[in-house]
Amino acid sequence: LADIISVDFPEWVTLKDYSNLPSNTVWIKAVDLNEKVQGNVSEITLAKITLKIKRIGISQLAITSYEIDDDAGSQIDITIQNGTILVDV
Repeated sequence: LADIISVDFPEWVTLKDYSNLPSNTVWIKAVDLNEKVQGNVSEITLAKITLKIKRIGISQLAITSYEIDDDAGSQIDITIQNGTILVDV
C-alpha cells in the first residue's frame, strides 16, 4: 500500500539511527543525551515517518516491538496505539 520514505526526529534527539529506506518497515533509535525530556511526561514524539502511497487500499500500521528506557537504564512501560492507513481517491 505504501513505502516509508523518510524518518524525522524531534529536536530533543541527540543520537539517531534508522534502517534503510524506502521500505515497508523501519526500525528507529533515538537518544536524549542532553536530558531535554524531563519529568513526568505522558506523551512524547519519538519520530515522524513519511509514506509514499503506492496504491489505493487499507492497511494496518503496527508497532511490533519496542525498547524504551529512562536515564537510569530502567525500562519504561508504554502504551502502543497501532493504526490504519486508508488510501482513497
